[in-house]
Amino acid sequence: MESKIKLQLQEISLKINQLQQKLQQREAEIKKLEEENFTLKNLLSDANEKITGLEETNKFVKLAEGIHHSKQDLKAVKQEINRQIREIDECIRLLNQ
Repeated sequence: MESKIKLQLQEISLKINQLQQKLQQREAEIKKLEEENFTLKNLLSDANEKITGLEETNKFVKLAEGIHHSKQDLKAVKQEINRQIREIDECIRLLNQ
């Protein structure tokens, strides 16, 4: 009877050790995935910043093309430039707060 109990305790101990190893593996996997997630978020943020910058550049290119193509739209172009300058000034004001 006593040897049966010892055998059961050994089996339980073995299962506990196996579960602890699996837990450590899963924790390492989680840490690796969290690091990968962090890296991917940074890449996404950088890509979004580049897209925003390119969109702004594209706006300015279109404005410059508009100046060359049509003197009639000069007033609209000036208004758009003034609007963007006001927007930049507002951003600077908010950064200085």
